[in-house]
Amino acid sequence: MNNYLLEIGVEELPSRFVNMAIEQLREKSQKLLVENELGFKDVKVYATPRRLSLIIEGLDEKQKDITKEVKGPALKIAYDDEKNPTKPLLGFMNSQKNHRRRYCH
Repeated sequence: MNNYLLEIGVEELPSRFVNMAIEQLREKSQKLLVENELGFKDVKVYATPRRLSLIIEGLDEKQKDITKEVKGPALKIAYDDEKNPTKPLLGFMNSQKNHRRRYCH
């Protein structure tokens, strides 16, 4: 586990917005970490009128491996007579392209 520091330099932030900026940065960063399945122990945020700082304590080095089974088109329509992928299979694979998967047939 690692610690991560992010500092953001900003234009002069009015003092009445500093607390709101701290809370938004904390909430959004925690949400982003959870959505991307990155484990962490704590998120601390500090601010001055010209700087926002975020410290993520105990950040996992990488996401945990996830196994997910996704059903595609039936085997009889997934390949033609010459064992070439058909449009339904290619369309399904294209819809899954943002996910790292191993395809079995």
